[in-house]
Amino acid sequence: MKGIDFGSVADWVSGIGSLLAVFAATGVAFIESRRANRADKQLKERDAVQINTMVVQVLRALQPTILASRQLMDAFEAGDSTAAANLRAAWVQEMRLVGNKARRLQQFPSIQLKIYSLLDEVIALTEQPETDPRINIGEVDQAIAHFHIQLQNWSEALKRAADPSAPFNW
Repeated sequence: MKGIDFGSVADWVSGIGSLLAVFAATGVAFIESRRANRADKQLKERDAVQINTMVVQVLRALQPTILASRQLMDAFEAGDSTAAANLRAAWVQEMRLVGNKARRLQQFPSIQLKIYSLLDEVIALTEQPETDPRINIGEVDQAIAHFHIQLQNWSEALKRAADPSAPFNW
């Protein structure tokens, strides 16, 4: 009976080399996968921070408008028509500013659809003071109350639309 043939040294070197090549390829693939995951995570975090920054900008733009609508409603309730007329002009101007800010924010390339649609609704609302028939026929107080409630609702919706994975400094 002859002994077991383990092959030549060249066969062993070739086999071990092939095995090491498989381990090296697996290691390189694993490292590249981790690097790609880390880069993807950083990109998502950066997008989340950018989205939350946009939400905060819109909320900050909405606050003076909400305050102006509150003051305007108070002037109507008090029956002060002179103050109401002055406040109405300031309120319409605030609405325009918010609409312009929302339009600029919609231009961000990484904006989420949910936030984009909320901005669309805010823009539509900010254009209504000039087209709402109630304002032209004297039902300004009702129209302002409607706008005030809508602004508050969108403010809350924007807060909920913020990305929870990033800081939200409101």
